[in-house]
Amino acid sequence: MRRSRNVFIRMTNEQDFVKAISRESCEVNGNQYRVFHWNPEFNEDEEPSLVPVWIVLPGLPPNFYHESFLKILTAPIGKFIRRDNTTKCATRTDGARLCLEMDASKEPISYFWIGMPGSGSKQEIIYETLPAFCTHCKIQGHNARTCKLHNRSDGEKIWIRKNVKDSKEKKTEFQAENNVELDKGKGVMMMEAGMDQGDTDKIVLS
Repeated sequence: MRRSRNVFIRMTNEQDFVKAISRESCEVNGNQYRVFHWNPEFNEDEEPSLVPVWIVLPGLPPNFYHESFLKILTAPIGKFIRRDNTTKCATRTDGARLCLEMDASKEPISYFWIGMPGSGSKQEIIYETLPAFCTHCKIQGHNARTCKLHNRSDGEKIWIRKNVKDSKEKKTEFQAENNVELDKGKGVMMMEAGMDQGDTDKIVLS
């Protein structure tokens, strides 16, 4: 790994991999970490959008608790990883709890249908650990709607015209509110929205 914050671990068997990627507490000596399933397209400068997520299917009948059934039912949501012990042993009968590998960059579905059209049942989905993912920054913690870099307005302009023919005319309400002082020799002045007169530096975001 090029970056020291990334650690590559190779598991010797599938069972160890499933346990590691589906851990609910990702902490070592008080330090939080995130687990990702490596693939050839992995980019160290970006966080993968495929993340392990624990979900609950409330009210799901126990006859659907078998792993083969759960894989089919949850295929539209994500890739099945494992069931928790209460679901595996059917000691919890009010719903199933399982871990999936999901694409956090996509809008999650809130339900799916079980059975034939017209005679099936609507199954609700509860997401316990689904993280927010920003498709602009390619990191977890926020989405594109709340991203400060993505929503920053750097191209909006305000044009203010000055009437130089009659120096006795009153300033426009816009000029008075913004305390904009124009030189007599200028006909047009341009200011960037959100910038004060004392601001001299400009940040360009690519």
